[in-house]
Amino acid sequence: MDASLDPSEGGANFYRTLTIAKIRTEAHAEYVDVLCLESARIYRLGRARPGFEELLGRLQHAELDQRAVSLGLTSETSDIIADVQVP
Repeated sequence: MDASLDPSEGGANFYRTLTIAKIRTEAHAEYVDVLCLESARIYRLGRARPGFEELLGRLQHAELDQRAVSLGLTSETSDIIADVQVP
């Protein structure tokens, strides 16, 4: 399954290249928190998002490898992750 979504489906409208510093998960939380080295903002990946497991896997690999990914956000001012692209 391709976890990339087009904007008409609530997908990514804006991409930022960021290095994943930490992923925080809580068992019953609606979102997974994603912290990045280049930003003080806490980004959120919703567990209900289609392709959640695939997107989370991309983030986890990036965190382990300490590498940058392109986070697709729902808007330029949003903290909601809609897509994760690995360069």
